[in-house]
Amino acid sequence: MGSREVMSITIRQRNIILGLMLGDGHLEKNGRFARLRIDQSLKHKDYINWLYQELNDIVPSKPRIIQEKDRRTLKVYTRLHFSTYSNGQLDNGFGYLKPNHCFVGLMALCFLC
Repeated sequence: MGSREVMSITIRQRNIILGLMLGDGHLEKNGRFARLRIDQSLKHKDYINWLYQELNDIVPSKPRIIQEKDRRTLKVYTRLHFSTYSNGQLDNGFGYLKPNHCFVGLMALCFLC
């Protein structure tokens, strides 16, 4: 995955990212900057494809299918995943994360302002 120090994020993309941060998206540090990471069950394929279409100019690759086996139950879980480029604009929101990368509140609503 690549890193983009200065990358234009549209107002629509910013609003989508804010919604994801209040829901099931999260930021993670990837080298110098933060990136948005999206993981969803395969049953949410249409939603993931919509997100990808909305964010595709800040995402380096299409969503990919990942399968993981639960060692306890031996059940196989299938999910879709994609991440944005690492980006200095997203890095502003990373300051509002706890060390374990958990989102800590509504203060982060200003992270892309």
